[in-house]
Amino acid sequence: MFFFDLIVNIAISLSLILADFLNLANNWFEGELPRLRNNPDLETLRFDGNILANAEGQENGIPNHYGLLLNLEDLRLGPNIFEGEGGLSGPIPESFGTLTKLRILHLHENYLTGEVPDSISELTQLDEFMFQGNDITGTVSIDICDLNIPKIEADCDVDCDCCTDACQRN
Repeated sequence: MFFFDLIVNIAISLSLILADFLNLANNWFEGELPRLRNNPDLETLRFDGNILANAEGQENGIPNHYGLLLNLEDLRLGPNIFEGEGGLSGPIPESFGTLTKLRILHLHENYLTGEVPDSISELTQLDEFMFQGNDITGTVSIDICDLNIPKIEADCDVDCDCCTDACQRN
């Protein structure tokens, strides 16, 4: 329980401080993603390499208000599973389409569901989009493929003509 208390306390403190870089990666934190409103200058947000999951009773593990962090360039929320523990679930938020400065979006190795939202096609600066190791289904839209993102990684059961992952595509 110590790690959960620590991450909640850090999040509360950060909502009062303007920061441009927050890297809490690879710390084995457990609990939910913190609420990070009121951080308009945040450019890098890394919670990868922890054991984060949805808040109890919530269907969506990724808060929609992360789409209000308009200066984000690097958002890494995966991987967050270790030996079957943790993992964010629910859909990729449509609000991510407002993060037009985003260059890196890592959502891999969670329990995310649904399809890749078309709003991702608004992320014209994107260099890396990794969402493999989830329960994502459907087709990556041609509008997203038209972005010519250098690195897109998806599972083999996602229809993606532009993915560059290790899955052998014909």
